[in-house]
Amino acid sequence: MHYLYWSDESYRIWAFDPRDGLPSRDAVWQRIHPDDRDRVWPKIQEAVDRKDDYSGEFRIVLPDRTVKHLAATSHHLFSSTGELVEVIGTNVDVTERKTAEQALRESEYKLRQLMDTSAGLTWSTGQPGLWRKCKPFSTCFRPILGTPRHAAPLPS
Repeated sequence: MHYLYWSDESYRIWAFDPRDGLPSRDAVWQRIHPDDRDRVWPKIQEAVDRKDDYSGEFRIVLPDRTVKHLAATSHHLFSSTGELVEVIGTNVDVTERKTAEQALRESEYKLRQLMDTSAGLTWSTGQPGLWRKCKPFSTCFRPILGTPRHAAPLPS
């Protein structure tokens, strides 16, 4: 199979120069992150064997060693004899989203570590003079407070 058309965006995402013409399948394959190749190809082949579309995410490594995360979809068209004759595909650079997701996971982990090791309480109030909820950040308050009680009167 060979490529018939690449959009300007595809050239930009994959860092190929459009003046060099359409990239070969091997050139594209070499840009897929080595740790993702063994996972991506079987999934694509499985979709083709089932005569189904492919959808997945993987990383690519550009010549300057920049790593990008892509979301890819492909629609496979087959002849009446079942031969693959055309693939229409899209690639979306989702690197920014993946970076934000990782930063959020790290932030949540750090907050959880802080909460689990700090001697602090959270509480909320309802009607005047009543606690609705009192919850320790960590287990260090359990021997002192026991299990938090809901709607307990505030201490005087």
